[in-house]
Amino acid sequence: MNKIPLSTLPNQELAFNLDGAYWRLHIYQAVSLMYVDISRNGEKLIDGVRCFGGVGLLPYKHLYLPNFGNFIFDSDADYTNFGNTCQLYYLNLAEYKSFLSMEQLDFKS
Repeated sequence: MNKIPLSTLPNQELAFNLDGAYWRLHIYQAVSLMYVDISRNGEKLIDGVRCFGGVGLLPYKHLYLPNFGNFIFDSDADYTNFGNTCQLYYLNLAEYKSFLSMEQLDFKS
């Protein structure tokens, strides 16, 4: 699991190498909600995904399978809390699969 450093800004772009890929994230506020655009290796994967806590930012399996993981906020995104009570993480594929299986166990309880 890798923590992605965020600034307390309502509009920011990040670019980094992780898990064998070059990622670009544009995280921005629209009205009072936070959204993200994600590109991998120069290819746009998704635009305008709402940043919910505990939900993968790449919402469809074909966007991360078979070789990549997913990005997850640990709480609903609020830029005023970035780096404090709101963190963004990248989970590699094994970690993300484990996260999803734990989530299903919690749901069945």
